[in-house]
Amino acid sequence: MWPTACGRLGPLRCAAIFFLVCLTPFSTDLRGWLLSLTAAPRPRAHSNQWSELPPLFERAFYINADASTERREFMEQQLRASGVPFDRWPAVQGSPAILQSHRRYFARGVERHLLENHSFSGPIIGWGTVATYLSHHTLFEHIVQRWEHNESAAFLILQDDTHLTPGWVGRLHELMHDLESQWERVLLVWWGLKRSRDCTAHFCSVRPPAGPTDSGPECCGKRFYHGLQAWLVRTHSLRCLLRRLKRRRIKNIDAQMVQCNCPRTYALQKRLMIGRHLDREL
Repeated sequence: MWPTACGRLGPLRCAAIFFLVCLTPFSTDLRGWLLSLTAAPRPRAHSNQWSELPPLFERAFYINADASTERREFMEQQLRASGVPFDRWPAVQGSPAILQSHRRYFARGVERHLLENHSFSGPIIGWGTVATYLSHHTLFEHIVQRWEHNESAAFLILQDDTHLTPGWVGRLHELMHDLESQWERVLLVWWGLKRSRDCTAHFCSVRPPAGPTDSGPECCGKRFYHGLQAWLVRTHSLRCLLRRLKRRRIKNIDAQMVQCNCPRTYALQKRLMIGRHLDREL
């Protein structure tokens, strides 16, 4: 019986218990030290620092307008606190000037809900949506060019209105073990509806249509898996997205990417999201 118990406790703790019994009348300091050896080991706390964990991605990029200096400081303070390597990507400013500065993108056309009177012959009125589209599109091109020889490299892409929750690095690291290496894109902060039949305890498999829906059992006006506040993506997945976007008119890019059904995309369950949309001005 004694060897069996020692096998469960380990030799050091077993010996400590033996001497503790024998030395009961002796020094309280010695007894205190021996008691500390018999205590069950405390579980090691999970780290939330980037430098103490295997990297999930090469670096983070956050999209930020030149004039939004307070949001820039807000984002960089959060990212510095977590130890994540990051770069700022300048947002495109929406105005008629980009018809010239980014004219090659307009050859694919613009969806009519962004045009006056929803007519393909009308002028653009949805400059904010067009600018958001171009800000992301140009960042995708930058990543694909810079990491052209590393197709599996992963990146965290953020908008500058994302409030990251404390400890997000460690929690995300644990959650991503569920997907192993099969993921290509993962939405980490998003809005809209989910399809429960496509979900597990931690993730949902994202598929089109993104909405707003206009027919069928999911009618009407429903939106699924919208928002690009925070998401992970690989180089080869961005290459796939760029090919698909090139064949479609400019529109809300978050919905456009769900409609593409390329790359294979997952969404973190909302209760587990690493942050939230900042619903106020700084």
